[in-house]
Amino acid sequence: TDIWALGVLLYRMLTGHLPFESEVIENLIFQITQAKIQAPENYNPAIPKAVSNIVNKCLAKDFNERYQTAEELLQDVKKVLNERYS
Repeated sequence: TDIWALGVLLYRMLTGHLPFESEVIENLIFQITQAKIQAPENYNPAIPKAVSNIVNKCLAKDFNERYQTAEELLQDVKKVLNERYS
């Protein structure tokens, strides 16, 4: 859940929007468990696809498709940074 929550935070920081928004709890639960989120780059075209992929993997509906450890997430972040700034 920590990695998922980090994905929500990253999404908000990058887009200015929450990935799931509703004032009705049932709709919010549906969005979290079933609905596809807007790709972060749809809100902010400056977001590189590799960064969007990291956020999407953090927010994957299926637990097994998410990062399993913070170390795994960090490896992808470092890879993106090295590709972008080397």
